[in-house]
Amino acid sequence: MNLLNQFIMEGVCAEDVEVTLTPTGSKVAMIKVSVERNYRRNDGTLENELYVFDIEGYGASAEVMGKLCKKGVCVRIVGRLSQKRWKTTDGKSCSKVVGIAEHVDFKKGKTEEETDEGRTF
Repeated sequence: MNLLNQFIMEGVCAEDVEVTLTPTGSKVAMIKVSVERNYRRNDGTLENELYVFDIEGYGASAEVMGKLCKKGVCVRIVGRLSQKRWKTTDGKSCSKVVGIAEHVDFKKGKTEEETDEGRTF
C-alpha cells in the first residue's frame, strides 16, 4: 500500500537556482524557497515567521527550474518529500528533509516580467 506523500508550497526563490549533473548526465536543479507564516499571538500582537526550504527538481522540472528560477521569483511547487541521510566523517548520522518538485508554476511577483506570467510547467 502506498501512503500519501505530497505537498503544495507557494513562496519566493530565496536565491538563484543551482543546476548540476548526475553521474549519468541528468540535470538536477536545486533552489531554496522562502515561505512566510503570519499569525496573531495570544496577546494580540502579530507575529511573522520566515521559513526556507530546500527544493530539488529532476528531469523536466529541472529544465524549467534551471531556466526560470531566479532570486525573487514567486513559485508554486507541487511535489513530494524526501529524506536525505548521511554519516559525517566522525560517524555521526545526519538527515534532512527536502522537497522534490514534480510540478512548478510561476506566479505574479516581484520579478513578474522574468517569469512569463501564467506559464505552467
